[in-house]
Amino acid sequence: MNIIDIIMRNTFETANEAYEYMHNEIITNGVEFAGTKALFNIGFTIEDPTNKVITNKERNWNEEYAAAEWAWYLSGDPRIEKIADSINVNFLAKPFNFSDLENILEELRSQE
Repeated sequence: MNIIDIIMRNTFETANEAYEYMHNEIITNGVEFAGTKALFNIGFTIEDPTNKVITNKERNWNEEYAAAEWAWYLSGDPRIEKIADSINVNFLAKPFNFSDLENILEELRSQE
């Protein structure tokens, strides 16, 4: 069975609604790929793209970081430090047990 046959829903009101649905689809129907699970050739529409906040607690979504990361993508600048230049990165220190910005940047660089 093709994954496109499995996923029938392709319109969502909000980003959070799309996230919740696709997260479940990835867990249920995702294929192993590069050490994670993925869905391929999937498209969908978000009816209200201005409602972009992800409320799933497990996601630990941060609006400030998301805005800085989006601006970084749009800039085309490959330097990941640009994200840190745009935000207060202290919120990253707690979950990763980092004590300073340089350690946070090193972790981000290692994930490139």
